[in-house]
Amino acid sequence: MEELDLAEKALLFDTYGALLTPHQRELLEMYQDWDWTLSEVAEEKGTTRQAVHDGVKRAYGALWAFEEKLGWVQRYRERRHRLGMMAEDLQLLKEALTQEPPQVEKAKEHLLRAQRHLYTLLQE
Repeated sequence: MEELDLAEKALLFDTYGALLTPHQRELLEMYQDWDWTLSEVAEEKGTTRQAVHDGVKRAYGALWAFEEKLGWVQRYRERRHRLGMMAEDLQLLKEALTQEPPQVEKAKEHLLRAQRHLYTLLQE
């Protein structure tokens, strides 16, 4: 498993957290969402800091394994990227049409690109 940054860990937990065991989910909530230290989690759970560290590491490993098998986060990112490109083309379309005189050919180009993005999204 590659080293994940905090935002990646949060996105994986938001996406796949319900698939974790209740114990793993609770450890990650305390550690990640509540921003508790490993020592604070250990004290609350009545265990050692090392046991919490190992549990958190296994939980992140499980989240990564879910992503490798299911790929929901990657598909989410691809869709967001495609939607961003479509929004940009629609903005450029608007700008082309509001110029004096309207840039009709440029507007058509942006409209067709936005349409291709939409068709790609609908086919996924």
